[in-house]
Amino acid sequence: TISAPINFTMQKDGNVGLTIDFDLRASISQDPSNTNNYILHPVIRAVDNTKYGTISGIVKQSLLTAGCVPAVYMYNGEVTPGDVNTNAPSGEIQPITSALLALNSTTNQYNFAASFLPPGLYTVALTCQAGDDHPNAADNITFYPITTTTVTTGGNAVVILQ
Repeated sequence: TISAPINFTMQKDGNVGLTIDFDLRASISQDPSNTNNYILHPVIRAVDNTKYGTISGIVKQSLLTAGCVPAVYMYNGEVTPGDVNTNAPSGEIQPITSALLALNSTTNQYNFAASFLPPGLYTVALTCQAGDDHPNAADNITFYPITTTTVTTGGNAVVILQ
């Protein structure tokens, strides 16, 4: 599955740089007929290397309660977040990507980063139910907190989820 076509211009005998982002988390699902097996349905997106930025940030430790399996989801535009569902009907809100958290042992804070995002407005949302988000099914996932940020070409939009 390719999330959306990408338009670019290339001069005759010229070069163009594209990055293909393979979303592993959305691409692997458990086989419903044999739970010991997994199925690969590649989900990819392409980005023009001259037109992308990054969202990075910090998640306050107090949000990560016992049993939390965290991930931060990024969506195009200002939207109400929903789960990953590769079988969703066309037009249903889907994250463009997600990021796992990593503990920075120097600052004792949880960080995340998502790169190769086209410029524009994004909704950024934390869930503690990432382990319950099956990529080929509709799941009732709760998101909190939710914020928006703007990605600029070559920029790094910093978000603090608290």
